[in-house]
Amino acid sequence: MLRRQSKALGLYEGSDDKLPTLLRQSEEDSRVTREQLRVTRQKHAQLREHYRQMEVYSQALEKERDTFLAMVRDKDLQDGKILKNERDELMRQLDDALAKKTVSDHSQ
Repeated sequence: MLRRQSKALGLYEGSDDKLPTLLRQSEEDSRVTREQLRVTRQKHAQLREHYRQMEVYSQALEKERDTFLAMVRDKDLQDGKILKNERDELMRQLDDALAKKTVSDHSQ
């Protein structure tokens, strides 16, 4: 058993030195992972800022849409009021014309 342990230890501490190679590889893997995490965090922050800007823009568009809808409603109401006034005026003129015709029919 001691011999197997010595042989196993020799693989990591011998002239071929697997242990330093494994340590360097592990350190390099850790460095790459940290760099990927840093880049991912940057992208996340950029996307979050872009999302915030799009939300602000979306709210501005909604507000503008609401303003336009209010203007359309007001215009429709105004147009309806104008049409009602025109209708009332035409009805008054029609009544006057009918009244004049009735009076002229009775006088003949």
